[in-house]
Amino acid sequence: MSTDLDTNIRSFLARIEDATPMAPPLSMLRMTEPAASHGRAIGIGVSVVVVAAGISGVAAVRLRDTPAAPAASVMSVTTVAATTTVAVVATAASPTDDPAGDLVMSANFFSLLDIQTPTELRTFLSGNIPESEVADCMHSAGYEYVEEPSEIDSIADDPRMTMSATDYAATYGFGSAAETLGLMPHRPLAEQAPNLAHVQSLTKDEQTEWFQAQHWCRGGYDTARLDRGEAYSSAIEQFREVLRSDPRVVEALATWVGCMRTAGHPFDDPQSMREVMWQRPKTGMSTDELQQLFTDEVAVAVANVPCEAPYTETYRAVATERFAEFRSLYDAALSAP
Repeated sequence: MSTDLDTNIRSFLARIEDATPMAPPLSMLRMTEPAASHGRAIGIGVSVVVVAAGISGVAAVRLRDTPAAPAASVMSVTTVAATTTVAVVATAASPTDDPAGDLVMSANFFSLLDIQTPTELRTFLSGNIPESEVADCMHSAGYEYVEEPSEIDSIADDPRMTMSATDYAATYGFGSAAETLGLMPHRPLAEQAPNLAHVQSLTKDEQTEWFQAQHWCRGGYDTARLDRGEAYSSAIEQFREVLRSDPRVVEALATWVGCMRTAGHPFDDPQSMREVMWQRPKTGMSTDELQQLFTDEVAVAVANVPCEAPYTETYRAVATERFAEFRSLYDAALSAP
């Protein structure tokens, strides 16, 4: 990985920290130790949770067409943090003129705007390199590796994929206090991160080399698709500002604010609401204190479901209607020096 690439990835990670609407991950992130991290995946390969309209999934698209195993000299590049698997990923294809006319395009577009349907999320994740190919690549390069659960398998375990938004809110709230109380369903750690014990047994330098190899095998070789991914992420962030200023979205947000205030829960927007909920549990709180937070959170989440649904519907409709503007932003970003 070149220094510029490493800088670009870290810059993108910083940008997505403020993305909306998001929540901390509900499971191990392919890391050597747990960490509170969240983000939207288009230029990275960190498994993350995307939360919108009651849908959650591990969103990390890798590349197909796995090349021959990388040479050791290819691995000896700018250090990737040993605690996070940073893989180069990108959208499956360049944007078409109409997202509704292209299933893959609409899946990419709406998933990265956090307004995807379950079917679109599954399609979005289907562009990943199969773990069997990643394992073959790692073994060919001389590294021990066990196939990890696919992102599609991971989202299949997530209750938001099978429960209605109302039922999920009534059962788990936004997932914050429920996660702290241990109420969220998870696979055993050994299944979530089957390579964890091996990686932890390595030295720091060996861990770095292992993650660099995994990065390569998950698509780090394809700079053209990386360029498209970077252009896509840049265009999406610019397009969010376009959508936020659209009078219809502004009106829909005002309606959401009024709806929530009427229910006794004043917030400025869905993002700040979720941020408040996720920041409430604190280290050292008693079980009784966490249980009260959970009860309060469930009340907010249940009230939010009917309030947020029309806002999300408007946001998606406006995004679809103004897609040509996103395409122009993408073309400009892709052609930028």
